[in-house]
Amino acid sequence: MTSSTSTPAAPHLRVVAAPLPPTLGPVALEATLSSAPFRPGELPVITWIAFDGVSQERVAEGATAARVPAELWLRLAIESSRLAEEIATRCGRTRLWIVDALDSAAASAEHTIDDELRTDGLVRYSALLRRPHPIGQIPGRMPARLPEEMAGGWRRAATHAGVTFERWLGERLESAPSRCVEWEIAAADSCQTLAEWTYAASLRALATTMA
Repeated sequence: MTSSTSTPAAPHLRVVAAPLPPTLGPVALEATLSSAPFRPGELPVITWIAFDGVSQERVAEGATAARVPAELWLRLAIESSRLAEEIATRCGRTRLWIVDALDSAAASAEHTIDDELRTDGLVRYSALLRRPHPIGQIPGRMPARLPEEMAGGWRRAATHAGVTFERWLGERLESAPSRCVEWEIAAADSCQTLAEWTYAASLRALATTMA
């Protein structure tokens, strides 16, 4: 007796090519760093920072001189100041020596690295840092969008220093390197974080003095 149940046909599969992404039009560069004042690819957390009048003035002066949004300058200024102090302590050099060495390294940095060695995001970010941007508003309390390790590092440094977080931030702003944005440009061009670049550049400077 012949079975009435037929064998189901094997499914037929075909590959469908995804359409090419649309060509993006020109991006408003001035608005980009203002709306996203952090490195590409980061998932930042918000740390609220309260200012007194002196700190507000310092942020305004620094951001205006560097021609970047105030929130981005604030982040770079505090992190650069923290790193310079940390490296000086570990290397047995003065903070001024480290800052001068990093200023020289940034000034002489090679900015023509093959694009294949960098991500498109960092190439664009580096280019944005070289263009003038409005500094934006500087209220008495403003957010700083930071990667989690940076936000935690700041609070840990304040705890180790035995001072309040607000006082620690004020002291870092007071001693912020004037060329901190140039350090960040050199770091992005080297496909490094700011911490990686400052440590590597400091070690090269130290090695030169010991040669």
